[in-house]
Amino acid sequence: MGNMVEKCIVFPAPSVTAAGGVESCANIVWDRRATGSPAGGVWRPFLWLEVPGAELTVIYFHANAEDLAGMSDWVSELAQELSVNLLAVEFPGYGLLQSPEIVEDMESVEDIIRGIDNAAVHAVRFLIETQGIASNQVVLHGRSLGCGPTLRLAKYMRDQMQLNLGGIVLQSPSISIQQVASDWLGAAASLLVPDYYHNLSVLTQLCRDAAPTTQVGQWIPILIVHGAQDNVIQPYHAWTLYQEAVAHGHPSVVLSIAALSGHQQWDLYKDLACPIGRFFADHVVVGRARLQQAETEGREVACGEAERNNSANPVPVSRRKRPGRVLQDCQCSQLCALTSDIVEAETQICHNVLAGSLVEAAKDLEVSHHGGKRATEMLALNGSRCLQELCLLPL
Repeated sequence: MGNMVEKCIVFPAPSVTAAGGVESCANIVWDRRATGSPAGGVWRPFLWLEVPGAELTVIYFHANAEDLAGMSDWVSELAQELSVNLLAVEFPGYGLLQSPEIVEDMESVEDIIRGIDNAAVHAVRFLIETQGIASNQVVLHGRSLGCGPTLRLAKYMRDQMQLNLGGIVLQSPSISIQQVASDWLGAAASLLVPDYYHNLSVLTQLCRDAAPTTQVGQWIPILIVHGAQDNVIQPYHAWTLYQEAVAHGHPSVVLSIAALSGHQQWDLYKDLACPIGRFFADHVVVGRARLQQAETEGREVACGEAERNNSANPVPVSRRKRPGRVLQDCQCSQLCALTSDIVEAETQICHNVLAGSLVEAAKDLEVSHHGGKRATEMLALNGSRCLQELCLLPL
């Protein structure tokens, strides 16, 4: 009985009929890896979207109560906006992956999590072995519940498969499922919901533990995106994950808070495609190019090395001490356009803005981004409006 309750709470899969059925699923591919190999022996469906000329490929892990049929239109639009290939993973027992041999093995939540992990590894093997895509061209994108398998796969790829991953996007992530239950029902909820998908713990291990070999980079670029109006998973979850990465010295972690978005309500272009596109350009593509250049020249890439600018000059030491970056959506069009031009505000700037000190934020902008006088003026002109609409997260 306990397992049934846990499964209903953690993995309430929609019916195929409710999601539109098999007939509505375009671009579905079925694949099977060899029996006895990792994630092998099972036919699994994936939603495979190819975009001509795409430089990156996203593996997408959907949210709770979703399946491939129900979110195919949404991810297709996102892939087109970002100009990336996209492979969406179906969870065992969800949508198209409800064959008897699969469902009968799903007796507990642990079984489902193990099944999702296998599907995730299968997705990576499909891209690398069948599609011929390099691992450092792959970005993992998890939404809500999907952030759990995203982080677990990232750690598995680095530690077990010894592969360099392009990046990670966490959309509406939680610290853990248990913490979400506690937010809703109080501390007693921890007695009902075991601590599945403890994302904070996995993220800590990714940041703290050394890579298995010198050929595998220590740091995987991370973007965390969350809606300020999210009343399902509160924004402090994203902030906590971000702060954990920064505390461990992560050089390529970005937090983007969409002021008007909730858990399900997103402006696909402004709240997702724009920050994800900037993240790809600033961290994923640049990082991969540096790695390839280092390999070509026969040099070892130093783990945790600070980013270098376009002129190949070292980043000032004062900026290396603040490795994380934050992009806050102030809902002020002029200021948002400005921040796009001068790169995202750094961690200390975010601290000052969140604390309500626009004067200090302006000073930091002026120091960090040479010639930032215009930024100072814009902050002064639009300060009161920005503070009214800015999501103030606990520090």
